[in-house]
Amino acid sequence: QISSDQLHRALLPLFAAMPGKGSIQRKEARKRLQREEANKLAKEAIEAGLEPPPTKMIKKEDLPLEVQLDPEEALAKLRENPTDVVWLPSHPLEELEGEEREKAIELCHAIYSALSECDGEETSLQQLRTNWKITELMKLPMFCRQRFIEILRRHPEVFDVDEGGDSKHVGAMRVRLRPDAQDGLPNAEEYAEAMIAYNADHGLPERIAEPSDVNQRVQSLRIDLIHALHKMGGTEVPLQDLGQDNKVVLHKKELIRRGDFSLLSFLKVFPDNFMLDESEPNGLKVTLIGYDVDDQSMVGNYASKFGPPKGFGKGKGFMKGHKGWDLVGAKGGGNWADCAAMFG
Repeated sequence: QISSDQLHRALLPLFAAMPGKGSIQRKEARKRLQREEANKLAKEAIEAGLEPPPTKMIKKEDLPLEVQLDPEEALAKLRENPTDVVWLPSHPLEELEGEEREKAIELCHAIYSALSECDGEETSLQQLRTNWKITELMKLPMFCRQRFIEILRRHPEVFDVDEGGDSKHVGAMRVRLRPDAQDGLPNAEEYAEAMIAYNADHGLPERIAEPSDVNQRVQSLRIDLIHALHKMGGTEVPLQDLGQDNKVVLHKKELIRRGDFSLLSFLKVFPDNFMLDESEPNGLKVTLIGYDVDDQSMVGNYASKFGPPKGFGKGKGFMKGHKGWDLVGAKGGGNWADCAAMFG
């Protein structure tokens, strides 16, 4: 005869592996509870005068048995009496020393580089946080318990955070570079030298600033993928990280509007530039094997499958509210000659 506790432990792997309705909610609940456990340890460490542990040190196996069995119920109880997350202050750069100062400068440069590649040199705080380099640095013990927005505020001469928007969600705040941001960068001269070396190294192909048609869009994405991979080290870069590069994201949005697009399929079109490791379906890796983009014979064939942007000229609401709606879309309209003349 076995006890109920032994039975629960024996059945736990089966319950944890059960798919279906609610599995995503259970997973999210477990993650939240793992953060809570790590939060408790952090508070205990701070009270004892010790350094708090990283936020991701608690694994799901470390959670109490009753929490593992029913994480949603445990999370509901936690929300009745929530605990504030333990955050550490982001000290001014001049107060930092040694490795902490070096990494803080590296993080500042990574944020600057990410914003430089954004459309209009600005983006949301949430999107900025997904940059691969920023993500890697924020995992370091010295940063993992610091608020990202506080790190941005540490460099007011470089970054401008718009906190006066309508949205109450911090991730929706807009972050942009100040006009003289490069002059305000810590170790600005070293950064400029590093950028010169980066652009000269390996003969990186010149970017296409504003693609004028689908063919140029495809070629531009090819070139920007080469640049992104080069920045990320060029070897066995996770496909997911590559797809989150700011310039790659812009190209993906444009091509998705024009037809079916898959970054994985796109990379396979250029075997002389990219090598794929598909040995692990859940962890595809990309390696940069060539910088030459002169051969564009495959560009036209690939681009031919894309049409005009989806929704162009379709639907009752198209152009409604825009200048010229009464000429082309409203009842009694349809005067295309006048419309063409109006837009030149």
